[in-house]
Amino acid sequence: MPEDFQMMLAVKQMIELEFIQDFIQRHTYPPTFREIGRGTGIRSTNTVAFHLWNLEQKGVLERQSGAARGLTIIGQRL
Repeated sequence: MPEDFQMMLAVKQMIELEFIQDFIQRHTYPPTFREIGRGTGIRSTNTVAFHLWNLEQKGVLERQSGAARGLTIIGQRL
């Protein structure tokens, strides 16, 4: 991954993004907010949602409204 791309992501966002990618590779479907929280050590689903919103704003993640597993990694791949 290009260095400038990594620098634009906060550490927690990078951890979540890596977790999502690993989860999708293992299970063939994306994780829920609660699974992301458990997998990354973030207790609050609101915090998970906030990080995912930031990733969406940066163009690396797409969220499907109303879908529990509606996450798609776009743009740069890890």
